[in-house]
Amino acid sequence: MTVNGETEYPPQADLRTMMNEQPVPLLAPGLVDPASMAGKQATIKANALLDRFNVALANRDADKLAGCFYTSQAYWKDILALTYHLRTFSTPGVIAAALLKTNKLRQIENGISIDGAAIFLPATPVLVSAMAHAYRDSRMIGLI
Repeated sequence: MTVNGETEYPPQADLRTMMNEQPVPLLAPGLVDPASMAGKQATIKANALLDRFNVALANRDADKLAGCFYTSQAYWKDILALTYHLRTFSTPGVIAAALLKTNKLRQIENGISIDGAAIFLPATPVLVSAMAHAYRDSRMIGLI
């Protein structure tokens, strides 16, 4: 887009185009048994992952940090958590490199943790359909 003869930077984003280019990752049916996430299991598993994540971050181990993400559908959205920039990274290696650089700048102490109980909410075709409907209607719903 051009404003007053100058090209807008950064260019305006189109959410529909972005969602088509990088759709919400889906968990294959049967990949995770919902019964295995009953009770406190989601919180236990989330904390186990965060323990591995925090150790890798503290040790500046890019390979182990990248190993905390699914290879084919890794996304890290930094929404004011570590920076004032709204950023999204994809692929485990890119995410790990960005986190290590940000960690060095921010000097994160005591790692990252969850506050309260974790809730397992699989990204399924139903969730994606609900999100697509919300985007089409130009409003967002709080499913993610």
